Amino acid sequence: MQKKETCPVLEISLARLEHNLRELLKRCSASGIQVAGVVKGFTALPEMVKLYETCGCRYIASSRIEQLDHIRNAGIKTPLMLLRVPMLSELEEVIRLADISLQSEREVLRALNETAKRIFAGNETLSGSRLDENLNHLMETRRFPSGVQSAGTSDPSRADRQSAGISDLSGSGRQSAGTSDPSRADRQSAGTSDLSGSGRQSAETSDLSRAGGQSSSGLLTPRRHQVILMADLGDLREGFWDRQELIDTALWIERELPCLALAGIGTNLTCYGSVKATPEKMQELLSLAGEVEAAIGRKLEYVCGGASSSLHMVLENTMPAGINLLRLGESIPLGHFLGCEMNFMYRNVLTLKAEIIEVKDKPSFPIGELTADAFGRVQTYTDRGIRRRALAAIGRADYGDPSDLKPRMKGIEVVGASSDHTILDVEAVKDQIRVGNILEFDLTYASMVYLTNTESVRIKFVGEPE
Repeated sequence: MQKKETCPVLEISLARLEHNLRELLKRCSASGIQVAGVVKGFTALPEMVKLYETCGCRYIASSRIEQLDHIRNAGIKTPLMLLRVPMLSELEEVIRLADISLQSEREVLRALNETAKRIFAGNETLSGSRLDENLNHLMETRRFPSGVQSAGTSDPSRADRQSAGISDLSGSGRQSAGTSDPSRADRQSAGTSDLSGSGRQSAETSDLSRAGGQSSSGLLTPRRHQVILMADLGDLREGFWDRQELIDTALWIERELPCLALAGIGTNLTCYGSVKATPEKMQELLSLAGEVEAAIGRKLEYVCGGASSSLHMVLENTMPAGINLLRLGESIPLGHFLGCEMNFMYRNVLTLKAEIIEVKDKPSFPIGELTADAFGRVQTYTDRGIRRRALAAIGRADYGDPSDLKPRMKGIEVVGASSDHTILDVEAVKDQIRVGNILEFDLTYASMVYLTNTESVRIKFVGEPE
């Protein structure tokens, strides 16, 4: 007798995830855009993260420092990005684990620079991609010229920089908002992305944090932690609201914080304020990037145009040239995002399976005096008469909001849930539902976060990647 599958279980198809990654990366690359693959939505499960590295994400990103630690311990070598502005209490971990971070507070930047100076000067152990970049290796006989030029200083010749092993940022950097860029159509007709025009640097030559530098005080800085300054364009989460404050902070980093390297600027849209990412918002960001570049006297490596909410502009060919980095999260494992036409993606990378433990005909309206439910909420109910109901052995403690579960079988409705039970209306398919049946559900971003965090739901990987 075949052993019955233990439920609840979250099945994850690695083959379908790989397909989604390659399809999105291909389309972004054709527009001169690199991808920071955001893995916090599935709790940075290492089996999934490894595909983000294999498929060529420029960065692997999370807002949780403990997830970056787990990624490094899993042997991932791709540079790591910290998405959330770091707490002052976690700066040592930021320097040890993250190659680049998003920033919006001068106090944090000042403390981060001091922390980096202490760790780099002490030659303390760094993890992951940094293991081969200790002080003794980098402080060889040659004193490298600075990879960052302050406004008003002369730029070393290209030959001098290349002989020192430093990438030519001015020659291959991102074009400022005021310069011409080959049309997107020209780039796509050629079948390749215009790396020089878009400012996208190869991993071997352009990582600012890998370049040695010399500060105004003469201190050699063999490693510099990269930072992206965030601009708040109206969504009202993180970021500089005052335009001049961001420009002044960029110049301050260049001149006064020798252990930090300004890699670029970025923004976040939609996540809090529901502000739509539009070409006009991207032009606003590019304009600000041009002002920063004029102030610091060099090109920025990255202008980061947001997250999955900006992806529709790539797919619709409306993304302004010059945006060259996106932070893509839920659109990859879920295979869709609001406002995006993505019929080339799998939408069933993740499958939740739950077992039915009760099937009965019951009233659809509670009987008795009503009060708040187990979560302190006053619910509303619709009297639809006697209906066939089924209970699934999974609840809000596992996935959060029951409205975030999407039954794959047509005719099944999620009515509600308590901590450990999910109530389903199965009247339309009552002849098909029995105790012991296993039903499948699609997920939303929120339910994916919950389900990959709970120990009560078994995770099963299926479908080997190519």
